[in-house]
Formats: sequence, structure tokens, C-alpha cells
Amino acid sequence: MSQHAQLQSEISGDGPISEASLSYLEQRALSQFYDYVMARFEAEESKSNLTKARLARRIQRGQDQVNRLLASPGNWTIATVARLLAGISGEEPVLSSGPLFGLSPQNMTVMDLLESTTITAPVILKRPLAPEATPTYSSSSNIPLHIMKQ
Repeated sequence: MSQHAQLQSEISGDGPISEASLSYLEQRALSQFYDYVMARFEAEESKSNLTKARLARRIQRGQDQVNRLLASPGNWTIATVARLLAGISGEEPVLSSGPLFGLSPQNMTVMDLLESTTITAPVILKRPLAPEATPTYSSSSNIPLHIMKQ
């Protein structure tokens, strides 16, 4: 049984939902909050020149803490999201939810990728090299990536 099918079976059934499935859903929700907050930060950064230092002053936190918060969602709480949104854009989080199933898969497992038969054109991603490893002739390298869909 695929991970998706197992999750769907657990959610739609009456039995307990496995710890692995609950952890997956928690991390997925946390990633969605993080992506939203980061999109708001990037929009305000370009629109009104918001900096991490200014955000730190606005939410009364150290710049090192703001750097950590914006680097990854780590141990964010609802209070963290509320504080960041207030400081970034003067907004508050508004909750909504949607069905877990019937949507296109967003995350693919290795098996999903291997079973996929449709291949689109290659996409070139730029990956910056670490500063100490940056060659004198280039500041980034091209990585070809083939996106596969089911």
C-alpha cells in the first residue's frame, strides 16, 4: 500500500491514526505556515525595504532569533506565526482548512518518481556554492533537474 493510500485509509477510518501519519500532517501544516510567512516577508522586503533587523525591532526579539525563525520553521507555534505576521505586514493569521484527499499530490516519494512515466523538459536550477568553495570563474553552478509527474 502506498503512503498516500495508507494515510487516506487511516484518516477516513474510525481507528487511530498512526504517529507517522500525524507527524507527516503536522510537518506539512508547519511547512505551509512557513511558506506563507516567508512569502509575506519577501513581498514586504521588496515593497517597503523590510529587513530582518527592522522586523526584530518591531516584534521585540533579537536579530539572531529572527534569523533563526526565518531560516526554518523549527519549533514555531501559533504565537510565533501571529508575531511574525504582525511585524512583517500588520496582519493576523486567518485559519481555513481543506480536504486532505482529492487534491493533486504535492510531495512525491522516490517510488512515485520512479514509477512516473511522464517527463517534462529539463529545468535548470542555480545552486550557489559555499563562499569558501566558490571558484574564481563562477558564483554558481547549473544543476539540470528533470521534473516527473504521475
